[in-house]
Amino acid sequence: QGGHVASVECLILYQADVYSVDAQGFTPLMHAAVYNHTSVVQLLLENSCDLNDTNKEGATALHLASEKGHKETTQLLVSWGADVELGDKNGMTALMYAARAGHANIVDLLVECDAQIDQQCQAGRTALLYAVKENQLASADMLCNKGANVSHCDQSGRVPLQIAVQSGFREVTELLINRNADSEIIVASKKRSIFCCLSHVPVWIVFLH
Repeated sequence: QGGHVASVECLILYQADVYSVDAQGFTPLMHAAVYNHTSVVQLLLENSCDLNDTNKEGATALHLASEKGHKETTQLLVSWGADVELGDKNGMTALMYAARAGHANIVDLLVECDAQIDQQCQAGRTALLYAVKENQLASADMLCNKGANVSHCDQSGRVPLQIAVQSGFREVTELLINRNADSEIIVASKKRSIFCCLSHVPVWIVFLH
């Protein structure tokens, strides 16, 4: 956690276990990734730690670095072969973590490194749905720029536009409409997205323009 490279080198020299885990299942690599200690991450990788190990939530070091927005560490992990499509115990990928947290630069990096943009978690949600749900405009915009499906339904039948409208997220709603999200799409609730915004007048105005 402290990022002291010399101390880590000394511990490894004396055969410290690079595979050890704490009570939450975090490995030394995960701690280094969370705190953005890129030099320590590099050192651990050079000493054969498993970069796809998972904690109790099923998250890898890549998930954690992506969620924190640590670009250099994320890039390093990917360059060493971290699995960009690996899901946690809920099927959430590193791309979904980054999108949900609003790190558009990490979203860009992961997609450029062949992360599947419309990969779904166990609930049927994509990275775009997570970005919209958390009102992360920059992430949503980046995903749209990269070709994300703006009309994908999750397992409950909700599309990104419906989530944005029901939540009163005007800017995200406007983004999705400008990206040709279908305001007439009928979801599992039997409601049209355009009618869901009646309780959010500022969002309703978007549909009138």
